Amino acid sequence: MNEKLQYASMLDIPVNSCNITYAPVKKRKGKSKKAKQPEDVKKELLDKVNGLQDGEAQTVEAAAMPERSADGAACETETVVPVAADSRKKKRDKARGIKFTIVTAQFILIGALVATIFLTNAFYKNSGINAFMRSVFTSSRKTEEIKSDNRTYGDFKPVISYGEGSAPVIENGVMTITGKGSVYTPYDGKVTKVTVDGAGKYSLEIAHSDNFKTVISGLDHAYAEINDQVFGNIPVGYAGESGIEMCFLGSDGAVITDYTLEGNAVVWKAV
Repeated sequence: MNEKLQYASMLDIPVNSCNITYAPVKKRKGKSKKAKQPEDVKKELLDKVNGLQDGEAQTVEAAAMPERSADGAACETETVVPVAADSRKKKRDKARGIKFTIVTAQFILIGALVATIFLTNAFYKNSGINAFMRSVFTSSRKTEEIKSDNRTYGDFKPVISYGEGSAPVIENGVMTITGKGSVYTPYDGKVTKVTVDGAGKYSLEIAHSDNFKTVISGLDHAYAEINDQVFGNIPVGYAGESGIEMCFLGSDGAVITDYTLEGNAVVWKAV
């Protein structure tokens, strides 16, 4: 027994010791077991401890002594230790494989979409992209193109705006409107000419179509310039007490005379 303990101490096997403390046992009613003597308890405890130490010493001795073959030669035993790095490496490789698969699938999907768009635009001329590209490259040309408007004066219904007490007077197709105030075009159009006479009076030529124009002269102030769009509800100038003169021009540039006024509306006679 002592040799085994000494051998165990040489191998740095810890030897445990303990103190035994006796506590008084409470007496129970009824039939009680015979109490063990202190010496018997101590002996049982020592036997258990010594038995455990004998098992540990035998285990250590068996581990320290090399195995021997049948002829007495020592045999080396190889201890296989599981390497956690291998499992981690496998997990990393698996994760990379999954990531690579997802990225590859995304690139394949993008390539398929690009190919589909290209083929659609190549074989279908009215596709969305083709229509968009045509609108981008043809919009500038459309704005430069001047659409011809061949309407004649009979296609328009001009309205003359004037204040109270200043009814227009028509003579040879020229209307004279007296009184000061804002001046409006009789119909929507585009200013094609602005002139100023020696007295500082402005004249505006407004084209309603290629064959119909209005000329307003005698303005003290002109609010529009050449190429401005004008509208019937927005003043184009201002007239003083002397008033203004207004006339209509036909396709040949001559003053139109065959019209009358019914209230503020112009009524054509020969149409």
